Amino acid sequence: MNRILFSLIFCTFALSETILIPEDYATIQEGIDASVDGDTVLVADGDYVENLVLDKSIVLTSYAIYDNLDEWIIFDDYYFNQWVINNAHIENTRLIGSSPDDLDYGSVILITPDSEECISPEIVGFTIQGGSGTTVVRVIEGEDVSVVLGGGILADVSDPHIHHNAFENNGSDEVYSGGAAQLTSAAEDWSFDNRFENYNPRCEVEEFRLSDNLYNGNDAQYGNSMANRFHEDEFDMSGSIFDVFD
Repeated sequence: MNRILFSLIFCTFALSETILIPEDYATIQEGIDASVDGDTVLVADGDYVENLVLDKSIVLTSYAIYDNLDEWIIFDDYYFNQWVINNAHIENTRLIGSSPDDLDYGSVILITPDSEECISPEIVGFTIQGGSGTTVVRVIEGEDVSVVLGGGILADVSDPHIHHNAFENNGSDEVYSGGAAQLTSAAEDWSFDNRFENYNPRCEVEEFRLSDNLYNGNDAQYGNSMANRFHEDEFDMSGSIFDVFD
């Protein structure tokens, strides 16, 4: 039995691939599109002006994943008197969402499943900045109303693991909620207005995993750093640093 289990684990790892950006694909989105569940999209240092759609259970990471991240942020009381990034890969691998092709999709990363299967992507080691949020349609008092959610990340029904990232200057006062991120674990009362199909997988999310992130300069009407409506279980935001907490 142990031999069979070991063989299954070995085969799983053997089948997964690491896709290198920009060596294998010029853009991160091309790498995501070419990946399958279990793969890693590994992004070299640089500025990537993209608005990403992440629709599968992959690892999206910078080369920081290979570093000791115990002190990836430090308090600089000599020059800046504030918390600063202390990891070159996180500081220099920037996902910049300030120039979306479609203004309705201004989140730096939109996490949305492409089937009824719950997805659990991992995002680690980036500076995520300049996201303006994604426009969705809510029915309020019988009327369709457009609202903007999730400046840096909007996670539709999913179970992401988001850690060791710096969220900087995402959102604005036009974002209704989730300046840096808005996460959902259950179907909510909004749609993408037929621009993406709304799937409603059953995601058993007992804890949102958001540890060890830095939040600075993000803005929204509700929840500058992070927002959620219906999740009643745990949020792990341990090790994170906030310029505001609301």
